[in-house]
Amino acid sequence: MNALYFHLREDFAVPHAALRIWGAERGAPEGAAGSPEFRGVGEQLKRYAASLSQPFCGPSSDAEAAAWFGEGASHVRSVAHMALRDRDCFGMLALGSEDVLRFYPEMGTLYLKRMGDLASAALLRFL
Repeated sequence: MNALYFHLREDFAVPHAALRIWGAERGAPEGAAGSPEFRGVGEQLKRYAASLSQPFCGPSSDAEAAAWFGEGASHVRSVAHMALRDRDCFGMLALGSEDVLRFYPEMGTLYLKRMGDLASAALLRFL
C-alpha cells in the first residue's frame, strides 16, 4: 500500500490518499491487521461507496472519509472517491487536495475510474 501512496503522491501530485478495505470474506494479510486500511468503516460509507458507478469529485463533505487523511484532513478542500470492486464493492480509495479546484464535479473521470480499476485488481491479488 505504501507503493500506491508513494506513486499517487510522486507521479500524480496527489498530496493526500487513503484507502479502506472491508468485507468479512477478506481477511487482512498477515501483519496488516493493525494498519489503517483495514480499520472498520460505517455502513453508511459502505453504501455510499457501493453506489458510486463513477468516481465522485467535489468538495470534501463526508466526515468519515475525510478523517482518513489524518492530521491533514482539516486542510483538504476537494476529494475524489473511487469504489474498489470485484463483483461487489470491497473498499474505497480517496484522494484529497487543499486546492478546491483540483477535484471538481464537472471534471472528466476516465483516468480516475481506470485508477480505481487498477487499484482494485492489484489489491485483489494482494488479498
